[in-house]
Amino acid sequence: MPEFTGSLRSLGSFDPGTLVDRGGMAESRIGLGGSVGDRRGGMWSCVTRSKSEVAENIQVAREFQAKLVDTFGEDIAKELSKDLKSHLEKGRPLSLYRLTTIVAKGRELAGHNIAQNDGVLKGAMPQILKGTGTHPPKVPNQEALEKAIRDALESDPEYLKARFTDSSDIIGTRFGKIAEEARDREVLRQMRPHSHRLVSPGLRKPTDSIALALQKMPPGLSDVQKQRFINGEKFLGEVQDLVTSPDLQPGDIQKGLDQLARMSELLKPGGSPTDDSCVCARPGEPPLSPEAEKRRDAMLKDMEHLRGALLERLGMEDGGGLSIAQGNAIRGLNTRLNTLDKEITDGSIDKAKVGEHLTAIRDEIEVLEGIATPTDAQQAVIDVLKARAEVIQGKLEMIALFDKYDVSPTDLAALGRMGVDISAMRPMLPSDPTTVDPHVKELVDGMKQLAGTHDALRTNQWDSEALDTSLDATLQALRDFQVTLDETVVPSGSTPFGDMIGTLKTETSKAIKDLEGAKVARERGFSSEQIREARENGVTDLKAFAERFSPEEVAILKENNIPSSIALQYKEAGLTITEELAVDEFTEDRVTGTPTPLSLSPGGPVRLQYNLGDDDVDDVRDVVFRPIKPGIPERTPAGTRLGIDESTGGALQRQQAVGRVDQLLTRAMGLDPDQGLVPQSRMGTHDGQLGIVTDFPRGEMSTTSGEHNLRTAGGTGRQELLRKLEEAEGDDPEVVSDELSLLLSQNKLERRVVDGTPEYIFKELPTDMNSPQLRRDMTRLQLLDALTGQVDRHPGNYVMVFDGRNYVGLRALDNEKCLGSHSDNPDLIGPPPGARDVQGVRLPSVIDKSMARAISNMRPDDLRESLQGCSEEEIQSALKRLEGLKTHVLKLETLGSVIEDNEWGSGEAIQASGDSRTSLLALSRELREYGRRVYLTGEGE
Repeated sequence: MPEFTGSLRSLGSFDPGTLVDRGGMAESRIGLGGSVGDRRGGMWSCVTRSKSEVAENIQVAREFQAKLVDTFGEDIAKELSKDLKSHLEKGRPLSLYRLTTIVAKGRELAGHNIAQNDGVLKGAMPQILKGTGTHPPKVPNQEALEKAIRDALESDPEYLKARFTDSSDIIGTRFGKIAEEARDREVLRQMRPHSHRLVSPGLRKPTDSIALALQKMPPGLSDVQKQRFINGEKFLGEVQDLVTSPDLQPGDIQKGLDQLARMSELLKPGGSPTDDSCVCARPGEPPLSPEAEKRRDAMLKDMEHLRGALLERLGMEDGGGLSIAQGNAIRGLNTRLNTLDKEITDGSIDKAKVGEHLTAIRDEIEVLEGIATPTDAQQAVIDVLKARAEVIQGKLEMIALFDKYDVSPTDLAALGRMGVDISAMRPMLPSDPTTVDPHVKELVDGMKQLAGTHDALRTNQWDSEALDTSLDATLQALRDFQVTLDETVVPSGSTPFGDMIGTLKTETSKAIKDLEGAKVARERGFSSEQIREARENGVTDLKAFAERFSPEEVAILKENNIPSSIALQYKEAGLTITEELAVDEFTEDRVTGTPTPLSLSPGGPVRLQYNLGDDDVDDVRDVVFRPIKPGIPERTPAGTRLGIDESTGGALQRQQAVGRVDQLLTRAMGLDPDQGLVPQSRMGTHDGQLGIVTDFPRGEMSTTSGEHNLRTAGGTGRQELLRKLEEAEGDDPEVVSDELSLLLSQNKLERRVVDGTPEYIFKELPTDMNSPQLRRDMTRLQLLDALTGQVDRHPGNYVMVFDGRNYVGLRALDNEKCLGSHSDNPDLIGPPPGARDVQGVRLPSVIDKSMARAISNMRPDDLRESLQGCSEEEIQSALKRLEGLKTHVLKLETLGSVIEDNEWGSGEAIQASGDSRTSLLALSRELREYGRRVYLTGEGE
């Protein structure tokens, strides 16, 4: 049970005894029901002793009912009033125990409400985060953002009492507004967490951009423009943090210099269009609305204030003791160092200008050293710049020194990305700049090979053909370099050089392993694009990854653009990737709308819509997505005895095989393929998970499966139910119905969906169990189960679909427990003398001519083709069942028990559908009452 929040925490102190212990009322009992105030005599007189007691009972009842509404809300209180009304109308004494039981039921319903509402809120959260746009704001702490939204909603008492069925119950309502306001507040808090510090002494108070940020985004902005405003506020928050920091470290000073340069660009007329924090309208974009311009202007004013405060903090403000030349030198040197650092890192620096850069750096440092009496802040800035300049100078000098070894800046950049500090080689270089040391050259050549390989792997420069032709040569070169590294003598005390050799050894081993993995992957058929995608998605051992897939599987992965993360999920589930099991159309990029959870458990099934259309035409499919979970399911006695492969892979293949056999029978009976009984199963992806996609059943579902679930719920639930029934009238059908409904409402595994609204399947729907078409479809399902050897056909895994009272179709669910390799007899899935540990009925005693023709004319080769993916033993067992069915058809023809297709309303058909040993329909009827008897009396347990 989830932990209650807000007003629901008061449930722990809601004691009905406080309402009934006045004046001995706990001894006299009270009554409560519908129009309480109108009950003056009659049934009241049978449970009370005086008119004054009746009057007090009425008052207490009113208070109790009001307390229920106040604590649980209108919806739950209305549900609880049914129990009260039932007790009252039958003249039962409403004891303290009964009141406590009602409160306990309210707690249970409230707990379910909270869990269900949490699921709906989880589904609605993406839409709440992104608002009317298509992308949510990027904030440092997404988890804190979602928590702020949840906390704001749960602090509202009405939210805790509400009952949500889908995201529309939150979005677009007052709860949606609460969520949006909480979102905006938290986004601002994360962007500018220390706004209050700007009112500190010596700092100017900012303008009203903070207040504006608390409001909704200005209208008329695209998602990109909205993100720029968010980025701008975040940048201002970072500057505020720096300005108000009590102690600036060297890293803070460098950050402050960079912020000054950035603000100078942003404050120019038109801003800096390349900066993602610039809120100006770009060329080709519509002009900003007046509201957006007001927000922009407020941000720019804040920026001006912050720039002045930061200049003052760094000792660079006007009149702070620096000449114009000195101020320009600080800014110019910082800009130069930033540019050079970037060019050195990405390898784009021009070697011809290295000398020019070295001279400029020395000149600017000389200007800074000419400051006569720098303040502490100014000296800190100078020290930071000089230290950084020394590092950049060293890198520039190494570029010049290695030029004679034909090492490009690109190679040096690649080595830098690997963590190789080439400056460690400086002591080994000859003092004569024109001399080339052969030992150094051998080492440098290997480093160049490693650098080129690293960059080629990182950027996927090799296409498949180039990769194949260069793999062996590159591998050999790297192995030779490995030998060179092993033979390199590290001088005593040369720690930096020893560290560099160690790093090179590690990186060379990694590159060799990666290339060996790429070679295996190419041999298996992986393209260079697939190899790159696998690396980008965290595959570190490419060889081990590639060896998990056969060449045939690799071809299917490539054809369907299945990413490595999904490919690995196939293997974790024990699945062989076939054309049938490949994800083709139902990919997560085609999901539209908001997913609807169909389970209280995380990672359970969800209802989704996939748009399979193109740019011009929509083709939206309403489906149920069930994630595939790794691991091996527990073996069942029936599965073990009858040779059923109960692995995840086996279950999926059998589900699809059953669907093909169903279509084989459907077509053979002359029916349209859409009239099949088994929903089509395909593979799909959603939220990064592999799963099974099946069509979402439409219409209202019968109560049959719910009543079966009541029978099989078991555990302590039955004892608890019987305890609750002891005080009630045990044979009262209304009480039994209410209590059974309560029991089932706690069984979260037995949930279904009716027209997109999650609710418990126990629901009294008006169903016509005497439909001739229902009799026929049930018999079709029996034949399908007999042919496929289904051992777990109970009313909980098929659904009768009704339109009002009219039956419109049958859907067979959970069809994987079948097609065993030791299940030769099609008449084994019923009660004795059927097989043990199976659920279902035996072969039907009446069929129609289309069924007889479909079975009699079915060719073994057609059945074999439908069972592709099954083992030969499973296929042979199915062929034996087919022969057994053909024999049964001959027997029925001899007995005259084969009727016309339109005679399912005849007396013979009605009589046959009354035997629960040979009729699924009869079993469904029987269980409607049997489940209630079991829970009421224990009969049959």
